[in-house]
Amino acid sequence: MSDGQAHDTGSAGWAVRAARHRAGRTVRAAGRAASPGLERVLADGTWTHPDAAPGFSELSGVLLVKPGTTVSAAAIRDIGVRLAECGYRAERARRLTEREIREGNLAVDHHRPHADLAERGTMTARERVTFLNRHDNPGFPGRFGERAEDLDVFPAQTVIDRLGVPQRTQTEWSLRDTARHGLDSGAPDGPNCIGDCLFAHVFQDPRYHAGRPFVSLNPHIPGILTRYHQAGSALAVQIAAVTDDALPWPRMRREFCGVTDPALAWPGSIRGDAFAGLIEVLGPGGGRVVRTANGVHLSNGAVEALQDAATWFGLEPGRTRPGRVFEAAGVPARYVVTRPFVALEGTRRAVQEVTDGASAETAAARLHSVSWFDHADDWDDSATVKLIDHAWRETAPVRRAGRATAILLRRGEVVVAGPGEDTAEDGDLELWRGR
Repeated sequence: MSDGQAHDTGSAGWAVRAARHRAGRTVRAAGRAASPGLERVLADGTWTHPDAAPGFSELSGVLLVKPGTTVSAAAIRDIGVRLAECGYRAERARRLTEREIREGNLAVDHHRPHADLAERGTMTARERVTFLNRHDNPGFPGRFGERAEDLDVFPAQTVIDRLGVPQRTQTEWSLRDTARHGLDSGAPDGPNCIGDCLFAHVFQDPRYHAGRPFVSLNPHIPGILTRYHQAGSALAVQIAAVTDDALPWPRMRREFCGVTDPALAWPGSIRGDAFAGLIEVLGPGGGRVVRTANGVHLSNGAVEALQDAATWFGLEPGRTRPGRVFEAAGVPARYVVTRPFVALEGTRRAVQEVTDGASAETAAARLHSVSWFDHADDWDDSATVKLIDHAWRETAPVRRAGRATAILLRRGEVVVAGPGEDTAEDGDLELWRGR
């Protein structure tokens, strides 16, 4: 069974498949990875493993039971058992109240860089090319009455502040179209991923922006931040590998946590089993978890583990094994936690995407010689984006008539490759290639 395949969670065989998957992933030394009494965090507010080293954490990742998610003591005990199956244990756990989350602005910290892009995001040159190519078809002007290259682009917060669209309305638009098309569907009126942590979503409503269509960057984020700050308590668990045969982290995420959409997650994963009703992890209002409220989060690698530990535990990077690995490699661990963007290979990248699935050693190698940025718009691609828009409009006739095989941007000049020509050189930015 592969990710991306819908599962029949209502069948009687789900529990059997979940048990089979869990047995297949259980490591030989699972008995050494117990998390005794983990469920006491629900009553006591904190919990520490009896063998945890004072003031230090091995820190493989952080599991977050998200605000608005209801989890029982039995489910917490089960999570401890599932960790052991994979060769991991809980080191520390903490329950955070709604007030602590709100006053600490923890939702923004947790969702950075997504939140920064929603606040002040711009498209990089490569993201602009992706967006234009994604919507270079007759269906787009047929749907909106304008071509994609002619639309204004706003970060989601600007849509609220400048266009006057209420946050709730923008969230409803986003949820409506996501439910209709799914994520990254390619649909003209669906959410489409065009870069690291960046979704471009086209909306049109006669009440706003003079009825003209416009692009909103990360329109789902303001609503998510509000929900995190108003939905109730959260539970965070520091996780560490404690057996030599612990599952590799990418497999851990897939089989222990499950993919983003619980309906597509494997049997035996928390998200998949919660969707099937096999573990007491419930979404808002006591309903089952869904794609837009999937119940739990698990760090995607060593970098996000440091970020999550800093957000939910106030843990300084230098008090963790990954943080010390970064420092030893000449990568400032404080940057890993506080600066969410880097310049890499000529474009802006989100650190958590560059290091997705990577160990501390691999991530440190990738980040050794990068430039770090506090905010998305510290990387200024605006001049190149203007060139791209100009080139896109000027070459529209040859593209649509099929008289070109590729459009390139080379040192600020537009190069049109005709049939039989292959003129691409190192450093060229490919704007378009014929299908």
